[in-house]
Amino acid sequence: IIFLVMALVFLLARLVWLRKTGFWVGVLSLALFILSFILANQQYNSFNHRSEAIIFTPTVTVKSSPRDNSTDIFVIHEGLKVQLTNQVGDWYEIKIADGSKGWIKENDVKLI
Repeated sequence: IIFLVMALVFLLARLVWLRKTGFWVGVLSLALFILSFILANQQYNSFNHRSEAIIFTPTVTVKSSPRDNSTDIFVIHEGLKVQLTNQVGDWYEIKIADGSKGWIKENDVKLI
């Protein structure tokens, strides 16, 4: 709203100092609006796109790709916190604290 008011001041004012003030306040308010929008979008995404989970199956074999017949890479255990990096069907690609990545079934984890 401030941006629109200042745009009108800039367009309709006859005094040069008033036009300059309208222009710069309008630019500043537009920049603050854009910054607020970006920060609000980041906050929204952090709440609605959960990317961490806890392993709830006693032992899970991590696979190299999202298929049952793919190569076993390593084993993780119940209670481990993992980062979810991708999802394909009912498979999650995970990353653990040491940087290792692999695929596990969706029903082996619970989102936090």
